[in-house]
Amino acid sequence: ENDDDNFRWNSNVSNFIFKPSFTYFLNKSNELSFGGSMIYYQFEPANASGASDGTVIDISLDDKYSLESAVYFSNKQNLTNSLSLEYGVRYSTFQQLGDATVYEYSNPEAGERRIPISSKDYGRNEVIQSYSNWEPRLAFNYQINTKNSIKGSYNRMAQYIHLISNTTASNPLDVWTASSQNIAPQIGDQIALGYFKNFADDAYETSVEVYSRFTKNQIDYIDGADLLINEHLEGDLLSGIGRAYGLELFLKKNTGKFNGWISYTLGRTELKVDGINDNEWYPTKYDQTHNLKLVGFYQLNTRVSFSANFSYV
Repeated sequence: ENDDDNFRWNSNVSNFIFKPSFTYFLNKSNELSFGGSMIYYQFEPANASGASDGTVIDISLDDKYSLESAVYFSNKQNLTNSLSLEYGVRYSTFQQLGDATVYEYSNPEAGERRIPISSKDYGRNEVIQSYSNWEPRLAFNYQINTKNSIKGSYNRMAQYIHLISNTTASNPLDVWTASSQNIAPQIGDQIALGYFKNFADDAYETSVEVYSRFTKNQIDYIDGADLLINEHLEGDLLSGIGRAYGLELFLKKNTGKFNGWISYTLGRTELKVDGINDNEWYPTKYDQTHNLKLVGFYQLNTRVSFSANFSYV
């Protein structure tokens, strides 16, 4: 409320992106897509200061810098009138860059805070740590007839940026941090398979899908983790594996004055991290066993319409 007693905190992520992409039609059955991307990140984890009785203390953390690059290739191919494929691969790299002081941490028992035991300084734009990953993907669509189809897909994805979220604090704040010498990128493999059917001259659309996703290098925190304005945040982070699986049901009405859709998902999202829950699987904060959504529209006339929605999780 005044300049003598206050606390100010700000966090930012700035991105500078170069992303060329191209499409080339080999023939009527093959559509090629290729290109690349380059993203330069500047993280401002904490620009913070506090004042007490007019005395100001700067508790800001140094900015962090990273570079993410990728090239990709994919092809949409119609093998027959009934079967089409989309396949490709993406190769991504990530560099943690200076100007930075990088700490080496102790190796305590699982679930305990890691203490910094040494440090090394790196100059501006000096490469500290590098990662690279192949990210293949494949999808198919088999048209049984004009009303029925089967679709499936496989994707591998790498995510180099991590969300550090503290939802238990009295003033919840989220910050983003990059993969580093002490934080590996998240890798996920996802498989999905679905059956799709239309009824009554396409007035109704229905689908049933199952999915499964396995991930590694998922982040969680030690008990009592200090996530805000912590120079040694990496020592409070834990890494483990994750899984998600479920069933999705969908029904949509496309025609008439009254239309809308209903969807229901039965699923689980879980983590397994050494040092948490006796090293057994446990639900993540995103876990929703049941997710029901209803959306309806009614067209009263050409000028007036009503809509309503309901959600249960």
